Amino acid sequence: MTGKRTNTQRNSSLVWFIVTLLAIGVLTVLGPAEKSLGTNVRVVYLHGAWVWTALAAFIAAGITGLLGLATGRVTLQLWSRAIGRSGLLFW
Repeated sequence: MTGKRTNTQRNSSLVWFIVTLLAIGVLTVLGPAEKSLGTNVRVVYLHGAWVWTALAAFIAAGITGLLGLATGRVTLQLWSRAIGRSGLLFW
Protein backbone atom coordinates (compact mmCIF):
# COMPACT_ATOMS: atom_id res chain seq x y z
CA MET A 1 0.00 0.00 0.00
CA THR A 2 1.41 3.38 -0.97
CA GLY A 3 -0.27 5.38 1.77
CA LYS A 4 -2.26 7.53 -0.64
CA ARG A 5 -5.93 7.93 0.11
CA THR A 6 -8.59 7.69 -2.55
CA ASN A 7 -11.43 10.16 -2.94
CA THR A 8 -13.82 7.55 -1.55
CA GLN A 9 -11.76 7.19 1.62
CA ARG A 10 -11.56 10.98 2.06
CA ASN A 11 -15.31 11.34 1.54
CA SER A 12 -16.00 8.51 3.97
CA SER A 13 -13.77 10.10 6.62
CA LEU A 14 -15.49 13.45 6.15
CA VAL A 15 -18.94 11.86 6.42
CA TRP A 16 -18.00 10.07 9.67
CA PHE A 17 -16.51 13.29 11.06
CA ILE A 18 -19.72 15.21 10.35
CA VAL A 19 -21.90 12.39 11.74
CA THR A 20 -19.81 12.36 14.93
CA LEU A 21 -20.06 16.13 15.35
CA LEU A 22 -23.82 16.00 14.84
CA ALA A 23 -24.16 13.18 17.38
CA ILE A 24 -22.14 15.16 19.93
CA GLY A 25 -24.32 18.20 19.35
CA VAL A 26 -27.58 16.26 19.65
CA LEU A 27 -26.49 14.43 22.80
CA THR A 28 -25.33 17.70 24.36
CA VAL A 29 -28.64 19.42 23.65
CA LEU A 30 -30.70 16.46 24.89
CA GLY A 31 -28.63 15.87 28.03
CA PRO A 32 -30.42 16.17 31.36
CA ALA A 33 -30.36 19.39 33.36
CA GLU A 34 -29.23 19.47 36.99
CA LYS A 35 -30.52 21.49 39.94
CA SER A 36 -27.45 23.62 40.77
CA LEU A 37 -25.76 23.87 37.35
CA GLY A 38 -28.91 23.85 35.24
CA THR A 39 -28.39 23.28 31.55
CA ASN A 40 -24.66 24.10 31.84
CA VAL A 41 -24.09 20.63 33.29
CA ARG A 42 -24.32 19.32 29.73
CA VAL A 43 -20.95 20.91 28.98
CA VAL A 44 -19.50 19.29 32.10
CA TYR A 45 -20.74 15.87 30.95
CA LEU A 46 -19.25 16.41 27.50
CA HIS A 47 -15.93 17.57 28.97
CA GLY A 48 -15.72 14.46 31.14
CA ALA A 49 -16.30 12.20 28.14
CA TRP A 50 -13.64 14.05 26.13
CA VAL A 51 -11.06 13.74 28.91
CA TRP A 52 -11.63 10.01 29.39
CA THR A 53 -11.49 9.45 25.63
CA ALA A 54 -8.19 11.31 25.47
CA LEU A 55 -6.74 9.29 28.35
CA ALA A 56 -7.79 6.03 26.70
CA ALA A 57 -6.21 7.18 23.43
CA PHE A 58 -2.94 8.07 25.16
CA ILE A 59 -2.80 4.63 26.79
CA ALA A 60 -3.61 2.92 23.49
CA ALA A 61 -0.93 5.00 21.72
CA GLY A 62 1.64 4.03 24.33
CA ILE A 63 0.85 0.33 24.12
CA THR A 64 0.83 0.41 20.32
CA GLY A 65 4.14 2.29 20.27
CA LEU A 66 5.75 -0.20 22.63
CA LEU A 67 4.53 -3.08 20.48
CA GLY A 68 5.93 -1.31 17.42
CA LEU A 69 9.31 -0.88 19.08
CA ALA A 70 9.36 -4.47 20.35
CA THR A 71 8.44 -6.00 17.00
CA GLY A 72 10.14 -3.47 14.74
CA ARG A 73 6.97 -2.97 12.72
CA VAL A 74 6.84 0.56 11.37
CA THR A 75 3.08 0.38 10.80
CA LEU A 76 2.49 0.00 14.54
CA GLN A 77 4.67 3.02 15.19
CA LEU A 78 2.67 5.03 12.66
CA TRP A 79 -0.58 3.88 14.28
CA SER A 80 0.80 4.93 17.67
CA ARG A 81 1.49 8.41 16.36
CA ALA A 82 -1.99 8.66 14.81
CA ILE A 83 -3.71 7.47 18.00
CA GLY A 84 -1.64 9.90 20.06
CA ARG A 85 -2.66 12.79 17.83
CA SER A 86 -6.29 11.75 18.17
CA GLY A 87 -5.83 11.83 21.94
CA LEU A 88 -4.41 15.34 21.69
CA LEU A 89 -7.46 16.42 19.71
CA PHE A 90 -9.77 15.24 22.50
CA TRP A 91 -7.52 16.62 25.24
